[in-house]
Amino acid sequence: MASPKSIYQLILIDDHAMFRKALANYIAAYDEFTVIFEAGSGKELMQYFKTGKIPDIILLDIKMPDMDGFAVAEWLKKNYPQIKVLAISSDDDGVSISKIIRSGAKGFLSKNLEPDDLYQALKSLLKGNYYLPQTHLNDMVEAMHSNKDLAATDYSFSQNEREFLKWACTDLSYKEIAEKMFVSARTVEDYRDSLYKKLNVHSRQELAIFAVKNGYAINQ
Repeated sequence: MASPKSIYQLILIDDHAMFRKALANYIAAYDEFTVIFEAGSGKELMQYFKTGKIPDIILLDIKMPDMDGFAVAEWLKKNYPQIKVLAISSDDDGVSISKIIRSGAKGFLSKNLEPDDLYQALKSLLKGNYYLPQTHLNDMVEAMHSNKDLAATDYSFSQNEREFLKWACTDLSYKEIAEKMFVSARTVEDYRDSLYKKLNVHSRQELAIFAVKNGYAINQ
């Protein structure tokens, strides 16, 4: 007899009630997810936590009155770091995406999403991964390139690993990165595998998000 699927609890935060309802309808089609609360603001969410019920994932809009999504994400990161935050917003420019990721969100989707994108994003977050469509990743990298105030965090990376991190944020293949770095494709794969192990990530997308979030994609 097959064991029953786990049911993961979600909260939706968006000041547009119609969009919240549409999102809830999408989620209702997924057997393993359920919406336990809807809020129109960050302050409503804070009041909800007085119940003591902690969700697995929070779907968060960025542009809201009183307390925007950046502030909510920062508050969650400080007070409930175990909750995974997926930002879903019409503010899908690179600056907003990079800021919400640095504020603590584990993924981002535009409000022009497809139901399958939402499902894949939720599943990715539950696995402990980041989720960001390639188009949005490219936008974020572009925005971060112009941010002169962001300094790279000090990790124990070799110079070659640092250079590889910069190229990992581009659309270049590993073979093309090897040519840029004047090394073999096998050596590039070694850099990748070493960084996967050091950072406990499992995909090039996660590696690129880390690089952007921590300043390694700047001045490429």
